[in-house]
Amino acid sequence: MAFSVEKSKMSNFLNKEIIYEVPGYQRHYAWKNVQQTQFLDDFEKQVTIGHESDYYLGQILTSGEGHREAIVDGQQRIITTIIVLRVVIDLLNTYKKKLKQDKLEVLSKRIESQISRYNRCLYVTKESEPERKIITGDNSIILNSITDGTYSESLISNKSSHQDKVLSESYISISKDIKSRTLKRRALKDRAEYIMDLMHSILSSQLVIIHDSNQDTGFKIFKDINSKGIPLTQLDLLKSSIFEEQNNKSATAMQQIEAHWKNLESLAYEKLNMDFFDFIVLSWSVLYPKTITEIDSGASLYDLYNELTDTDDNLSTTLIDNFIEVGIDAENIISSNVYKSNAAYTQFNNENSAIKNLLLQNDYKSFQKMEFIFIGLAFKSKHSSENNAKKYSRALRESSSLFLLLSTLLLVFKLNADENERRIYIEIQKLIKECHTVLLNSEPNELTGNIKLLHEKLQDIFSQDDLDVAFKKVTFVKKIAHSGTVLVNQ
Repeated sequence: MAFSVEKSKMSNFLNKEIIYEVPGYQRHYAWKNVQQTQFLDDFEKQVTIGHESDYYLGQILTSGEGHREAIVDGQQRIITTIIVLRVVIDLLNTYKKKLKQDKLEVLSKRIESQISRYNRCLYVTKESEPERKIITGDNSIILNSITDGTYSESLISNKSSHQDKVLSESYISISKDIKSRTLKRRALKDRAEYIMDLMHSILSSQLVIIHDSNQDTGFKIFKDINSKGIPLTQLDLLKSSIFEEQNNKSATAMQQIEAHWKNLESLAYEKLNMDFFDFIVLSWSVLYPKTITEIDSGASLYDLYNELTDTDDNLSTTLIDNFIEVGIDAENIISSNVYKSNAAYTQFNNENSAIKNLLLQNDYKSFQKMEFIFIGLAFKSKHSSENNAKKYSRALRESSSLFLLLSTLLLVFKLNADENERRIYIEIQKLIKECHTVLLNSEPNELTGNIKLLHEKLQDIFSQDDLDVAFKKVTFVKKIAHSGTVLVNQ
């Protein structure tokens, strides 16, 4: 690695003739109102005490060489600065016109000079059209419009990405905050002086720029940040690992994986109205049910992913597609309102029941996936405010294993059923409906006890002879469907 380290003002960093790209493997812009307000408060304080050039804003990590580099770490501060620059430029343009009308030519010319200076921080100047200095891997429409001063709320629609919606909300929030601060000054010239001082404070802040000329090591640096005390989430690490493998293949593969990941985020946020990490945990549980116990015990998805890649070289290619497939199945369940009411659960034996049809086709792999989604969404709907992935995974593990057993027994006693088996079939039907009721009405800490009671009720249904017949039939079905793991464990 060819590393270089330099101390720099924010203005010098942004004035370089370099286009900085936030790569696809990076976490998205995620600062909330509290961080944005603190950012402005800190620099307002620097203006008050007169120590603008002493403020240390942190380190920025970049990689690559030439006229295009990747921002490996530091995008939250950089993008916030870009948003503030645009808000300040727009305000100063408004003030400049009014000051000219008031014949305050000196201040008006100073404002014009500062606007020109700020614009140099937003664009790389070339003989052709200027290019935006800060861009994202997915070429965010909203960030581009903020940079260009063409932002409008009409740019946001139901089809907008979650990231664009966050950037839109951030621009609106920061704009309101800065305008509110300026209105504390009565005179127009004082307002103009204030925001120029604020911008001077931000651009004079000190950075440490750490640069690696090797673009391909950006992934490793990004993940290594976690071990140096800068927190990355499980999702950040999982995403960077998936993207890293694609980057080692081709530029086309990288573009495809970025597009698929963006679609996946939209599916979770827009179609399912779920937190993205919760959706990934649910999808992972669907695809790899054997790992649910490990997740429940504290294992990270990042570590589990690395274990799986040791045996599957194509995992990074197929995993996101599989996540999308799970999400589409979940969306179909939501659109049919299956998971929203207890009454809908009682339709299990309906002739058009998708779950029943999967059972009758002996398609246990598809059934298992659908049932995980079914139960996961029901529990998510019930306990959405708790936002606790461990509670969700435990609920999935405990309730789905019981439901799979009940449903399989329901199937085997329906096939060629005699009168006694018909009685058992009806009892299991009742127990399945009760299982759904328990899922909807149990608090997470009550679920284990309630599931245990259902197991006891199941045992009461059968005589020993019934059980012998049942498990012979289950073994037969298991051989056909290759899905005996959950049943045997029960």
